[in-house]
Amino acid sequence: MLIPEFLLSNPKLTDNFVTGSPTSRGLFFSELLTLAGSNLALAHSVFKTSACRTVLTVADLNDMSADTIGSFSVHKPYDTVKIVNGKLYGNKHWITNATNASVAIVQIMHEGNIVLCKTTLPPDRTQFLVSPGMMNSNTFDVTFNGESADVLFTKTSEQYFIPSKHNTLCFVTNHLGAVTGLLPHMHEVSDFEFRLRDLKTILLNDVSTTDTHIKSSDEFWHRRNKLYLESKQLLVNTLQRIIEYNAGAFYGLNNMQGQHFFNCLTYSGHNGPIQNNYKQLVTEPQDY
Repeated sequence: MLIPEFLLSNPKLTDNFVTGSPTSRGLFFSELLTLAGSNLALAHSVFKTSACRTVLTVADLNDMSADTIGSFSVHKPYDTVKIVNGKLYGNKHWITNATNASVAIVQIMHEGNIVLCKTTLPPDRTQFLVSPGMMNSNTFDVTFNGESADVLFTKTSEQYFIPSKHNTLCFVTNHLGAVTGLLPHMHEVSDFEFRLRDLKTILLNDVSTTDTHIKSSDEFWHRRNKLYLESKQLLVNTLQRIIEYNAGAFYGLNNMQGQHFFNCLTYSGHNGPIQNNYKQLVTEPQDY
């Protein structure tokens, strides 16, 4: 479970993506990658707290300190939540850190556009992820019933680019970290090891050298989306290899590799089948 004590004892995981130096951004993603190799649920929770902090920073708000837990959720096609007279009504799915977050950022459809809203989380919620291990990411469905909606900015605004870039990089990091935790328990994985090394190098070079305020471009997003898909494909291929050749070592929940395997299975389908992601490999930003 993500708790303030964990964040405070791991200061690199509370560094701000927007205001940090290229070096500090590289360290954040390196630490997140390592964490995802041993505890994917916790890495996902850290990712969502960082995503919340990134949005608030871009919006020039200061609602989070190093020990504050944030909640964040992108729009899902089956969400029904709407803004009516400045308030939220309806259901919102896949909100991570829903039980212990003091700040919440939710992405919803409003007047034909994706918007990012700051709000509070309602008490009416249902735990969504109940798979072994990933339940500790505290991912819930919630029902809004009149909570205030402070619209920060829309997907069409320049400000949206920075949190969208951050989210994609975090997903890539968790994919690669997940594979990192699987490979030591497998046999004959040299092909995976070489690909994992290459993708890690691309990721860490990118996050430590790229200006957070770089202008969005077709060429930039084609590269970013391609990196996302390649990292997710590597995770899916690794899981498939385990199922075909290494299942016995991973099918028990009483050991670390078994828990990590089931976490990775859940996470690999977190944003739908990879075939759907390939359909999104276009030049515009994706929220996955």
